[in-house]
Amino acid sequence: YLGGLYLPTLNDDPDYIFAATTAKRMQIIVKVPSWSPRRWSQIWQNNIVINNDDYSSDPLVQEALTTFTLFPRQDLKAGDEIIIDYQPNGNSRVLLNGDLVLEVAGSTFFNYMVNTWIGKLPPTREFRQNILGQEAVDQDQKTELLSHQVQRAGLFSGWIAVEQAVLKAEQER
Repeated sequence: YLGGLYLPTLNDDPDYIFAATTAKRMQIIVKVPSWSPRRWSQIWQNNIVINNDDYSSDPLVQEALTTFTLFPRQDLKAGDEIIIDYQPNGNSRVLLNGDLVLEVAGSTFFNYMVNTWIGKLPPTREFRQNILGQEAVDQDQKTELLSHQVQRAGLFSGWIAVEQAVLKAEQER
């Protein structure tokens, strides 16, 4: 995937990034032709665990982390976009192609997620340095992130609608 971290000002200080008063957003654009739900879950569960020394004692954050790792109902496709954002003293949210996947109070969830990129074992050392603005970013990748257009809007809400229809049909039987 292609990733971007957006902050109000360029800053590589984790304390600034983790602060509840800092607005922040992670952008993920799927680059592979197909990313299975199983593989998505494996990668994110692993990255969350190895980059966060403790698992949150907050059951809502635990539930949100689990929901995040399990939300794809079908393969993600090249061009799908996942946004994880946080507004100061507000909620952390995850969106898939513009659809709200989950929302949880506070910045803890966001911080667990961003730590997968800037923590002790990021995807690569170069990835971490690029995300933090410590190295020059490939201009083509930067342009792709900034000009990305959602292609499969309504994907997540479609999955939920199908699940609800199936559940309703089962209840009616």
